[in-house]
Amino acid sequence: MKIAVFSFLFCFVVGFSQTQTDSIPYYQNILLNPEKEGDLTKAYLFFENQIENNRKKRDTINLIRNLHVLAIAQINLGLFYESEQSAIEALQWIENNKSNIKQKTSNSVGLYNLLGNLYKKRHYYDKALNYYNKAIRVAQKTDSINLLNNIALVYKEQANYPKAISFLSKALDLTEKNPHNITYNRVLDNLGFVKTKLQDKEGLSFLLKALNNRKQNKDLIGLFSSYRHLFYYYKDHHKNQIAKAYADSSYAIAKKLKSNSFLKEALSFYLLLNENKKINEYKTVTDSIEKEQKFKQNKFAALKYDINKEKQVALTYKLNLERQKKIKTIILSIGFFILLLLSLIFYILKGKHRREKIKEIYKTEQEIAKKVHDEIANEVYGVMVQLQHDETPKEKLLDNLERVYNKTRNISQKTSTIDTNDFKNELQALFASFRTNNTKIITKNFETVNWKNISNLKKQAIYRILQELLTNMHKHSQATISVISFDQKNKKITITYTDNGVGWNNKKGKGLANVENRIKYLKGVIKFEKATSKKDAASKKGFKVIFTV
Repeated sequence: MKIAVFSFLFCFVVGFSQTQTDSIPYYQNILLNPEKEGDLTKAYLFFENQIENNRKKRDTINLIRNLHVLAIAQINLGLFYESEQSAIEALQWIENNKSNIKQKTSNSVGLYNLLGNLYKKRHYYDKALNYYNKAIRVAQKTDSINLLNNIALVYKEQANYPKAISFLSKALDLTEKNPHNITYNRVLDNLGFVKTKLQDKEGLSFLLKALNNRKQNKDLIGLFSSYRHLFYYYKDHHKNQIAKAYADSSYAIAKKLKSNSFLKEALSFYLLLNENKKINEYKTVTDSIEKEQKFKQNKFAALKYDINKEKQVALTYKLNLERQKKIKTIILSIGFFILLLLSLIFYILKGKHRREKIKEIYKTEQEIAKKVHDEIANEVYGVMVQLQHDETPKEKLLDNLERVYNKTRNISQKTSTIDTNDFKNELQALFASFRTNNTKIITKNFETVNWKNISNLKKQAIYRILQELLTNMHKHSQATISVISFDQKNKKITITYTDNGVGWNNKKGKGLANVENRIKYLKGVIKFEKATSKKDAASKKGFKVIFTV
């Protein structure tokens, strides 16, 4: 409801003179290629409003198209789960649409390809191949070329180069061999790179031919791909001087494209050329953390979709029975109207909650992105600048890299999923992450706690509370010792935290306020005080928290 009102007011204020249909290409363009602040929000809200109206009117054709556009935008925003849901819903509407077979086929191919790309990004290669093959069974010649190329890229990532060459060769045979043909140059470039992996001398000539064609066509994105492949080719052959020249070319193209993702990849080439083992280890660790975070976010709607498809006949029958039952209930009982009203209120509130949750997730992702940019990207750039100056001491470079690594780890810990099934090890890892040469963290009675008696909700709260207290200790207290004691009685647990830091000024900042709110939500008890006893800490200063959940 709020989205519809917002869109109406927006259209009214800017003097919306076009019809909604005429506006779709405009909003589609700024959704996929936003140029100024506010473009993305306006376009996203516009398409959500369009989709909501399409559902109400059962306007299947426009609903499928708008869901497809939204799914593409959600991939670009990193909203993989939401993108998958949009694509799956569009496929379900296609299956229910009995008319316009040509349009149905075209939409299916695009959505299958999108899901294949989505799974490939997430390294679920079997699922990716499954959807690419579904698409290729119904695709026309032009679409088949791109799908064969995509299938080959999956095999390339799996280092199955002979199979990749097989699919790319088929794609090249179907492609019009024209130097101005973007698809031809893409396939030629990919085939050349895979051939070089098998030491095929023809591979380098393919790479150079694709590069020359793309230079003539001024195809910047294609040029970046060519420079990338040539960089890896010469690096693998230990010709670092030539590889660096291609890294410089990649960097220049990324600057022209004004794309942070291209720029990040171009900058990573310089790290790969550096022979410092610590720097290479940093990149390996960073890539590992990024991959781990992606795997932890996996919630795939398509797994449910495959099951639901098999149950579709039974579900339709069940829905028909329920519909008949409702009609009879309306006739026989006034009470049904009360039940209907309550159900309506429930679904409205549920829908409202879902939208608010999506906005909250989007806000959280923006905050994480800002932290990565402000705290990590700038630091990495600084290190790279230092690398360009031979006079910078190695010790200083290593210290700077360690600082970047610690910041990356902290962001990962604050946003990662908590494994409540292995909660004991999760807590031990948390304590270990805050132990330093200058700070000791001591636990008492930790081994006696039976975590199976503690609910998952309480485990998550305990983890976040202790994480917040240790973060405050690390940032503000100057403590050298912190002691965490555990006392369990049945399903209740009391935890006492003390440290010997500078003490507490009786003021609750945002962090302590969050701690208190978590305890209140669980109907627990918490008490903040100064650690005035030597038993509580190593000095008369310090901070003490006792909470029971």
